[in-house]
Formats: sequence, C-alpha cells, structure tokens
Amino acid sequence: MASTPFYPTSFNANINFQPSTVSTSISGYSKDVGTKYGTRSNGLKYGWTSDNTANMKVRNNSRSPDKRYDTFAQFTQSKKWEIAVPKGTYAVRYAVGDPAVTNLVCDIYVEGQFSVHERTTGHSYWIERSITVNVTDGKLTIMTPSGSTQKNGLD
Repeated sequence: MASTPFYPTSFNANINFQPSTVSTSISGYSKDVGTKYGTRSNGLKYGWTSDNTANMKVRNNSRSPDKRYDTFAQFTQSKKWEIAVPKGTYAVRYAVGDPAVTNLVCDIYVEGQFSVHERTTGHSYWIERSITVNVTDGKLTIMTPSGSTQKNGLD
C-alpha cells in the first residue's frame, strides 16, 4: 500500500481569541475579537460566519498560565471560524477550556474532520490537541458539532 507524502505548507498563523477590551497583546499572536470574516490589519483574512463579539471572554483567573489560556471564544453550533490559507496540508494546534469551569465537554471539528471529544477536569482546565488536515477550498474551518458549545483557542 502506497502512502501519500506529507508536505506541510509554509503558511503559519497564531491566533488568540479575546475580547476587544483586552489591550494586552501576546507576542507572536494575532487577535481575534469575534468579528465577521474579513481582512485584518495584519494582512490575514479570518473571522466568524457571523458576529461573535458577545462570546469573546476573559477570566482574569490565577489558574491560567498566561493570557492565551485566560481568554477564549465561545463557539456555538451556529458559528464557524475560518482563516484564508493557501490550498495544502496543515498541522493545526489548538487549546480548549475555561479556567473557571470544570467538567466542560469539548467537541471540535477542523476542516470537517472530528478532532476531539473530551471533558476538562479539576486537574486540567484545558485540552490541547493537534490535527493534520488538507485544505482544498482556501479556507481552514473550525467548528463544533450541532448542539454543542465550546470555549476555545487556536495557535
């Protein structure tokens, strides 16, 4: 059986989901404040299928190791997040969770592929995973399945 070689693209983006009221920037990360998909001042094109600013959260919780884990976007079944990327194969790394909530069920699909269905615990408020996906339409899409709500970050 022949295998297909893995050729990752050279495109790279680190995104931190956070409310617009959080002035702190994280070195090496672009902010997503929940606005609709469009071109950003950093030259990247990303965002939500509809406005998600009301679901951008900050906890200011001492459990968070840094601001990336303290801020997040709450995904709902009606909203997807997308970023314009060249067609190709991508390794996508993300973290899901909330420093103020335990027993949170996290369901994530990346580019239509199931990636995680896990529950956070009092010992681990975040779940970090990676998935390799092939993008053929020029947009990498992250979503939750119908009926779920998630608290997520991406880099």
